[in-house]
Amino acid sequence: MNNLALNRTLREQARNLGLCDQWYKDWGMLESRQQLIEKYIRGIDFCIKHDYPSLDFARENFPLHLRLSNGIFIDDNVDASNLKIAVLLGKSEGDLRYDGLRSCNVYVRHNSKVNIEAKDGAKVFVETYEDCQVETHTDSISKIFVYRHGGTCTGNAIIKERVAVK
Repeated sequence: MNNLALNRTLREQARNLGLCDQWYKDWGMLESRQQLIEKYIRGIDFCIKHDYPSLDFARENFPLHLRLSNGIFIDDNVDASNLKIAVLLGKSEGDLRYDGLRSCNVYVRHNSKVNIEAKDGAKVFVETYEDCQVETHTDSISKIFVYRHGGTCTGNAIIKERVAVK
């Protein structure tokens, strides 16, 4: 699918799911796949709420190298350090490590399983959904904050967990 057709398809799918007028009007029709991924990340709450786009659609229309370079994993093995954002979808599995004085966001969905390690002052904000599994490990000066919408979270660290209200 060329970029124009991809933009039209995604824009109309989003509109049918209730995309607001402002986002609909601001959606440029000549956006590259990289720009569409950036739009996905900016609007991730909408995308998660509507399971949009589908995993099959994303796999088919966004090359693996582009997804991985943006921290988006779909049924992938994950082994990464210090990603600003990580989105684990489908049956992704692996390890995320964070160190130093950095702050990052991690979204774990579907049946993904991930070990998250934070050390040397890192702060990691994690949102969990569906049937995912997250295991956390921190040192004494790092923090992992878990906002659990679903899934399970375990670990040997002190985890501040907030169950989302629907």
